[in-house]
Amino acid sequence: MSQMNNKNESNHVWAAVEPTVNPDGKLDDVDEIDQLHYAQDSIDQNRPSETLSLARSLVEKKYHPVMIFGTAASGKSSMLASLFHYLQNDPRSEAICMLGEWILPIDTKEGATVAEEVSRFFNRAVMNFNNGDAVPRTRTDTVPFFIPVVLRPNNGKPEVRIAFLESSGENYRINSDSVNYFPGLKDEISDVYRNFRGALSILVVAPYTLKDAYTDQEIETPDDEQFQIVDQSLYGALQSYQRERRWLDMDNYMFVLTKWDVYTGGISNPEFSNPPSGLVEKVISERYKLSWNFYRTMPKKGRSNSMQYSSGLITGDSVVAVPDKMKPAINKFPRALWNWLYRNATGGTVLNGPTEAEKKPNGMTAWLKKVLS
Repeated sequence: MSQMNNKNESNHVWAAVEPTVNPDGKLDDVDEIDQLHYAQDSIDQNRPSETLSLARSLVEKKYHPVMIFGTAASGKSSMLASLFHYLQNDPRSEAICMLGEWILPIDTKEGATVAEEVSRFFNRAVMNFNNGDAVPRTRTDTVPFFIPVVLRPNNGKPEVRIAFLESSGENYRINSDSVNYFPGLKDEISDVYRNFRGALSILVVAPYTLKDAYTDQEIETPDDEQFQIVDQSLYGALQSYQRERRWLDMDNYMFVLTKWDVYTGGISNPEFSNPPSGLVEKVISERYKLSWNFYRTMPKKGRSNSMQYSSGLITGDSVVAVPDKMKPAINKFPRALWNWLYRNATGGTVLNGPTEAEKKPNGMTAWLKKVLS
């Protein structure tokens, strides 16, 4: 691993500089990166140097950032664990995933803390998830951090680097006692919104229920106070994104309704895998009126999507084992989300689609057989 303690003349901590490809496919040199990707004149110069380096390091290390909105109990961490679990355990998955190069210098306090959090999640939490242990909720004192991974397809597609934002849901929760009501963005998030000149993937994660599934607890109605708090919190997060983000028209959005298995009452219901057209959007609009209406006004409406998601049959601190014949139904969700993320990171290439060789007549036939088998 290369040393990451380089400093520029302004005494900011930067990663080692490498040429970067801009959205037009041209090679940027260091000066162009300074001008295009890291607008220093827009940044509060009193921020810690490690925070100042985040957006630039993402660019230099060629990571595609995935920004995840979601309050406590939304299922963000379980969704992330299930994405990695799928690649590690499903023989039909078409890629492997491994930790990538650190985004922040690990010889700084912030970088070392982030590296510890990343390792704890990617190594311990995901392995425990594989063994049937649910992912614990993200601690409220955890600062937002990115999980840097390398996605390496085994079907001839190009390798990509993706950085997933992980943070406590409390960072988005409204504070009715505050004058501002909506919490301000953490510096780490604001820095990326304002200074990363490249496409972001935006995941709005909203649960069907805030309660533990498969218990005697009664599922909330949309009028429940806690649900309204979550709805307002997501609305505030989306407002902050639109206010801070400089390149809105470059980004792609996905509104994810998690804990879908609770809605369908399990995975045997046909609606679990194949809901009728419009059902997911209907459920979202009923339970998240405020944030869904705002989400529908996002720029580039054609890039705004929604989907249902289930991380598995999770109850309390356990992940219920699923019979092998039912696993394809659950794996459909991470497969679809990985496909969407890979397409965003590559600018249009589909992870689970045909390679260039398979696009030839004989190859296309082979690929269709592979997909439909």
